[in-house]
Amino acid sequence: MPVTTKIVTIENAIIKAFKLTVDDFYEDRIEIEEDFRACFYFHLRTIIGDKEDLQILMSHNVHSIQETVKPDIAIRRKGKYLAVIEMKNMNKVKGKYQNFSSESAMRDIERMKNYVNHFERGYFIYFTKNSRNFALKNVSWKKGFYREFWHELNTPSIHLKRFEADGPIKSTKRIKTPDTTLLIANSEIF
Repeated sequence: MPVTTKIVTIENAIIKAFKLTVDDFYEDRIEIEEDFRACFYFHLRTIIGDKEDLQILMSHNVHSIQETVKPDIAIRRKGKYLAVIEMKNMNKVKGKYQNFSSESAMRDIERMKNYVNHFERGYFIYFTKNSRNFALKNVSWKKGFYREFWHELNTPSIHLKRFEADGPIKSTKRIKTPDTTLLIANSEIF
């Protein structure tokens, strides 16, 4: 009997992949958003491994009767879409990172609304110079929830905000350790 990968396993893999991608950022492997996507995808694929029941797709067209959406990363199991990931990165210009504009981030957040009917879970993941979040308000996911993960430069943490379907923020968590290394969350906080 084939094994079905649990959604919490996928979510933990997303967190671990982001943690490793933050490490890549500080090792100068990420200069533009495409580098961010490539590093994250590589780590996610490595962590999840060769699961027969899962596909991890980059910039894959998702069709419906009314629209075609194209997320940065989509994860599906046996043809059914489970998770969508939109990513935002600061671009390196003349050796310095420049924050993306709030307008640009809000366009990506608006795109997330198009995914509600197709995916059980949505993730907006980004790097920033300042503490911020782009709460996706008044959007209920059909069978799940939406989360934001971000890393504020030069801080030893990954921030998580969790939004449940049809409800307020259920939890806000800043994941860090005293020795300034990044900590990977486990399934108990979810």
